[in-house]
Amino acid sequence: MKRQLTYDSFMKWNLIISISIGVLFIAKSYFSGDIQTAMDSEGVTEASGVITVLFLIPIILVFSGASCCAIFFLLLRLMRLIIKAIRFKHNSESGEAHTYHGGLPIHEQLKTLRSIGIHLKQDIQLEDCFQDEHRAYESRPYLLLLKDLGSEIESEDGTFISASNNVWCFDRECIEDHGDYIRLLERIRDMVQSELSIEHIADYVDLEKDEANISFIVNGVAHNYELRVNKDWADLQILAIFTRLLAEHGSKKRFCFSDLGNDVLVVLIDRERFGDLRKLLDIFIPIG
Repeated sequence: MKRQLTYDSFMKWNLIISISIGVLFIAKSYFSGDIQTAMDSEGVTEASGVITVLFLIPIILVFSGASCCAIFFLLLRLMRLIIKAIRFKHNSESGEAHTYHGGLPIHEQLKTLRSIGIHLKQDIQLEDCFQDEHRAYESRPYLLLLKDLGSEIESEDGTFISASNNVWCFDRECIEDHGDYIRLLERIRDMVQSELSIEHIADYVDLEKDEANISFIVNGVAHNYELRVNKDWADLQILAIFTRLLAEHGSKKRFCFSDLGNDVLVVLIDRERFGDLRKLLDIFIPIG
């Protein structure tokens, strides 16, 4: 990696060079007899004064030059800031203030997502969802935006609500006790509410006994399922369960997901639109 000379490194090396020159001057004076002569004729006190002067002179000279160089570095930094400000103003005037390095503008991303059936909830503004700077969204199109659309945002009354019923992003390490699967199923219920009627959600979780099950009623029919226990990780079988139920009840909607490590990104989309989603972001796995 190519190193660049910075102001701090420049001053550090100036200090080292100054001390080294001072030591060399003292050594030269000693061996040339100047210090010994002073000690013989004036005494130790005067000799120490000579040493001090000989030591300080090169340091003062070098640091005088360093001060000039420091001013040069500061002026150079100021010029760079001015150039950046001029470029930013030019981009703003040309309508490119939020486009970086060829990135895709955020509103263009949202427009494309809408065209394949992924929408914000009514009364939710796009700006309410942002968790990163524009540069990040535009350099990684669709991924970060989908994650934020699938996360919860704080409403005006202090409660947390989901930004979209088409996208869901959650931490998979979320199962510890009774009620944890209920929370996940309630989120699924909100996503499929236009397709299925889900009521009476219940769960049982005992990690020590490796037991977990869920139950609910869909369109008047009771369902009960045993789930796999893997420490505190949620069983993604719940997505497959509701994908099958959607198909059984004649819905065109299907779940797909992407494993992002601890996080899972889930999208509910018309099955004929899944290919369009994959063209935008080829990370999703269809379910069913």
